[in-house]
Amino acid sequence: MSRATLPRDARAAIWNLRGFGIRFAHRSIYLSKLIRPDAAALLALLWAVKHRLEHIPPPPPAGLTSFDFDDERPRGFVEAAGFRVIAGRAIRIDMLDRLEEELERATRSGGTADAILPKLLSLLGCDGATLERVLTELGWSRVAVKAEETEASVWRMQNEPRRERPRPARTRDKPSKAAKQRGNPDSPFAKLKVLMNAE
Repeated sequence: MSRATLPRDARAAIWNLRGFGIRFAHRSIYLSKLIRPDAAALLALLWAVKHRLEHIPPPPPAGLTSFDFDDERPRGFVEAAGFRVIAGRAIRIDMLDRLEEELERATRSGGTADAILPKLLSLLGCDGATLERVLTELGWSRVAVKAEETEASVWRMQNEPRRERPRPARTRDKPSKAAKQRGNPDSPFAKLKVLMNAE
C-alpha cells in the first residue's frame, strides 16, 4: 500500500497500528510478516488467480533484495510479493525503506556520496549505474560540496517541499499603511472618525 494514500493527520492511526506489526515506511505501508518468502509467494499466487493468468510465473526468489524487472512477471504480481519497481529494478519494500534511511542518515551527518556507496550497493545487490538510476527516480541527486579544501558530492532529495521563510517582525518605529491612512485627513479613516464624533 502506498503511503501517499494516508490522510495528512494520521498520527493517531499510525501510533495504534504499529503495535500490530504494521510498518509505515517512507513510501509504503506494509505488514512485516507478509513480505516473508512463504507469505509473499502466496500473495503473488492469489494475485495471479484473481487476475486469471493463463501462466502463473514463479515468485521472486527468496532472499533477493532486488532484481531486474522484466516481462516474465507482471508488475502487479511482483508488487503483491512485496516489491516496488523503480527505474526497471524490482526492490523489496523493506530494502527500499532502509535505502532511504541510509540516505537521510548521511544527509544529517554530512556523509559523502562515495562514503555511503558500498552500503547502498550492498542493500540492493546491484551495480553502481543501476543504483544511480534508482536514486534518480526516487528524487535523489548528487550535489557538489566542499569538504576540507577538497571537492566531494553528497546525496540530496530534490523534490522536498519548500519551507516558507519567516516574515520579519514589524518595527514599532515604522508605522503601518493603515496608520498612515488614519493620520491623513483625506483618508477614509479620517472621514469615518468625523462621522462617529458627529453622532
